[in-house]
Amino acid sequence: MRTFNDQGIERSHTIGPEVVQGIRESKVSIVVLSPNYASSRWCLDELVEIIKCKETSEEMIVMPIFNRVSPSNVRIQNGAFGKAFDKTCEGETKEVKKRWSNALTHVGSLRGDYALLWDDDAKMLEDIATHVSLILKDKC
Repeated sequence: MRTFNDQGIERSHTIGPEVVQGIRESKVSIVVLSPNYASSRWCLDELVEIIKCKETSEEMIVMPIFNRVSPSNVRIQNGAFGKAFDKTCEGETKEVKKRWSNALTHVGSLRGDYALLWDDDAKMLEDIATHVSLILKDKC
């Protein structure tokens, strides 16, 4: 199991080919959605690529983790999540906003996990890692 972390890539740039390649090579994408998730163009662009891969490949599994945000707020882009999304969309084209909105609607419609169900982050990560390992074991 390899993890891909985009933290070393310079902020304010669009997602680069190394990020797109990492997403395309993934069998499982874990998307951690928080109240501030939609305030990041970078996260939204990555999500669009993840959903695009999911739609074109039966192999890609997308696991949303809803961390202090409800799936309906993500799906409909309302509440505090929607306000962050609207602010991020300021100055963007209708096409970009529609791509982001469609990706959020899709991921918000997927069955996911709620971070609030775990007492601590370590247990949450352990459970997610176990779940992903089982998925990958079945696929290989």
